[in-house]
Parts: sequence; structure tokens; C-alpha cells
Amino acid sequence: MKPLISITCIIFFLSCAAQAPATGGPKDISGPILVSVIPIDGSTNISSDTKIVFEFDEAIEPTSVKSSISIIGFDEYSVKSHRHKIIIEPNSAWPENSVMEINFSRRIRDYQNNTMEKGHQFIFSTGETVPQGYIIGELENFNLEKITQLLLFSWPISDSSTVVKTVEANIDGRFEFLHLPSDKYIIFATESRSTDPSLAIQQNRYGMIQSNYIPIDGNQNQKIHIYMDEPIQRKEIISVNQVNPQFGFIKFNDGTENEVLFSNCQHCTIIEDTLTISYETENRLERYSIGPQSFLFEAKLDTISPTIVSKYWDNNKYILHFSEPIKYSDSLNFESQIDSVWNSIPFNIVDYRDIHLTTTEENEFRFWGTHITDLYNNQFQDSLVEMNISELILSEEKTNLGGNLKGTVTYKYINEIVVEAESITSTESTFDISTDGKFEFKNLEPGKYILKAFENRNIVNPEVYFSGIWRPYKTAATYSIYNDTLDVRARWDIEGVNIKIENFLEE
Repeated sequence: MKPLISITCIIFFLSCAAQAPATGGPKDISGPILVSVIPIDGSTNISSDTKIVFEFDEAIEPTSVKSSISIIGFDEYSVKSHRHKIIIEPNSAWPENSVMEINFSRRIRDYQNNTMEKGHQFIFSTGETVPQGYIIGELENFNLEKITQLLLFSWPISDSSTVVKTVEANIDGRFEFLHLPSDKYIIFATESRSTDPSLAIQQNRYGMIQSNYIPIDGNQNQKIHIYMDEPIQRKEIISVNQVNPQFGFIKFNDGTENEVLFSNCQHCTIIEDTLTISYETENRLERYSIGPQSFLFEAKLDTISPTIVSKYWDNNKYILHFSEPIKYSDSLNFESQIDSVWNSIPFNIVDYRDIHLTTTEENEFRFWGTHITDLYNNQFQDSLVEMNISELILSEEKTNLGGNLKGTVTYKYINEIVVEAESITSTESTFDISTDGKFEFKNLEPGKYILKAFENRNIVNPEVYFSGIWRPYKTAATYSIYNDTLDVRARWDIEGVNIKIENFLEE
């Protein structure tokens, strides 16, 4: 029995000495910090079997390492991690007279699941030189809770373009592309882990540069900034739901739907039992066309009467919204009762489905449904309709207790500038479009404001910043954010504010 007891004791002793994260003391909330690299970053003439050793200030969680490290253009290497160290070595040999660029993701973490505050780029060469150009930049309007990935491409882009290099922004939004050879570059920033901007731009917040490209010549360096903004989704048609052969609904992949009158559809073609349809629509930055797509088309018999699906006020007109397009006879008349006397109400039909009543009175009105039919002559469900017009609630005029704000924007080579005053309290914005660089906001609600000025390049809505489009490639608009918040007070004037827009990498 003595040998068995001895072996058991040895196993117990070894298990007590196993690696484990430290316990006790204050809670660890900081990620690992790199403290040394051997050989040093930028080393040249390294031997073909050199082991590259990275040492951190604390133990690294091993499962976070391998997927967080990549070497551009080289796959024949192995990665080992042991406590505070990560060791990278070639499977056989580093390529001769070549540059090896190693990227560390911020996703490397410690045993408390804290990730690094910044990613790292390292470069080594088995030859005599390494590239010396670099781009440093800063993100604005980025999400602190997300890791933003930056993709570097050579200019011009094409369908066959591939990523030259990827880095991640630090927790403060700063990033670097180091050791760049002479070339012209494009940067795309995304909160996605995808390296395909065409997909990432539709699903995740993103940012683009404000010039056609960023030139690097020799050891040249460039400084840039990128504004992160919302995705620009492009909808797809998933179905066309017919009500009858004249009318139906187009359903999109985002859950929305739009009405379509087939007889008045410029982009609809019906051949036998096939409907081919294209649809013109827009997102916050662009107008685009969906389709053409084909769907089964049925000659349905419509026997359902039109109904009123909603009633509401809009710009001092009372709207009756019907379930489908309607026709009306010359005998149709709307009447309201005032002091027991019925008087005609002026009306008109808008977009086939809405009847607009010109009235401001809250009272009873009536019409004869027999004079309203759908496109298949199905009569309105009730012969005589009597109902009450709901109360018109007028918005109260705001008391003039705001402040005024005036200033100028300094810029070059831009036709129009949009100046945005955003309330920090309500996040609501007021806009002024300037053609001469001067702007003025009157009667702003008291509070603190952030001022932003940007080039007017949005054809859909000038009040929305143009953050760029990947396909076809369109650069983001130039912009500037005023460096101080402004405190607007009632009956006070703020003057002399100047915002300077730097024309990014002018050529």
C-alpha cells in the first residue's frame, strides 16, 4: 500500500501547483498589457527560425489567443501561450527576404475576461528593410461598447479587391496603420467582424474617409478622422400580396409593406400569370431600385366591399383612409350638421384611398355610401353613414423664451454647408443650410448644444450627414464638430462662433 499512497501524494502535490488565475485582492477590471517583444518590433535580418516572444503584465487566457492573432500573407506558423507569454514561430522557416506583419486583436483577454484596451501591429523582416509609411486616425461618434474594426484597401477598389490589412480602434477611438509601403489606400470602419464592406455597411454602424484615397509615399504619414454612422440598408421584395387584379401590397424583408396599384404602376409588367415588378425607393442616403422580380399573378374575383380603416386630422383636414382604392360618383356629398342644418363639406380624393374633408369643425357629418365603390364596383358597406369628427387639438404656440446663436463656417471648395445644433438634453436637432458660410439659429430652447457643420451631399435629405457609400464608391462628406458645448440661455445672443472644416487630403 505504501507505493500507492506515495503516488497519490505526488499527484495531489502537482495538482496544487497547476496554473490558475490569482485570487484575492482588489477586483481585476483591466485587460492584459504588452510589456515586451523579443526581437524588438521593426527588426530586420532576423533568422529564418526566429521565435518571437511577447510578454504581458499578467497571465493570458489561452483560448483567446489563437483566433486573435494573424500574420498577413503567411499561414505556416504556430502560436503557443504560457502564463504571461505568447510565442510565435514558423513551422519550418520564415520566408526569405520578406516582411512578416503580425496583428494582435483586442480580443486577447485575461482570466477575468478583460480584453486589451488596444490592438497591436508588429513587423519583422528576414531582409534588410521594412516599410515606414503610416496612417493614424481617430473615430468620432463611435460606440464604446463595441470593438470597431478598420479595413485597409488599395485604391481604386473593384469587385476583386481584398483587404490589405485590418486593425482595431482602441477604447478611445484611436487607430494606426503602421509600416505601409508606398501606395494609395482606402479605409472602411465597421462594428462588424466581416471583412466585406458591401455586407457590413447594411448591417452595422460604419464610417468612411472623406477623400477618394489616402496617398502614402515612402515614409510619409497621414492623419485622418472618420465619423461613425448608422447602417444604410437596402430592402428586398419578398412577396406581392394581391387584394384583386388591380390592387395589392408589396412586402419587404424588413417587415414593411407598401401599396401598389397595378393599373397605375410604371414598373409593373403582367404577362399571363406572371407579374414582373421593379420598385423605386430610398434609404437615408440614396435612392435605388429593387428588382425586377417576378411573382405569380392571379385573376382574383373581388367581392369585398371597401371599408374605412382609419380617420385622423392632418394639416387642418380630416382624412378618411379606405382599405383599398375607391371610385365615387358625382352624386357623392359630405354634409356636416350645424344648428340642425346640414351643410356640404368640400372634399377631394387623394392617392385613390384617402378622402380629405376641408373642415375645422368638431361635429357630426354624413355621406351616402352607395356613391362609393372599389375598382370592381363593390359598394361601400353602408348606404348611409353618420359619424362624428373627432376633436382637432391645436398645438400651442411656444412662448418666445429661447436664445439666438450666430456664427460662421470656414471652408473651401464646398457649395453648401449644413450646420446642426443638437440639444444634449433632448437630442433633438435644429438645422441651418448656408451658402455663404454664415449661420443663425433663432429662439433655440435653453440648454446645452453641440454644433456640427458638414458638407451638403445628401440628395435624399440635406439634414442627414452623408457617411459614404461603398457600391458605387462615394466618399463621406467633410465635416467638423465644434470643440466646445454651447450654453444657450433665454433671451441671450451668442455670436462669433466659428467652425473650421478642414478639406481632408486636398489634391
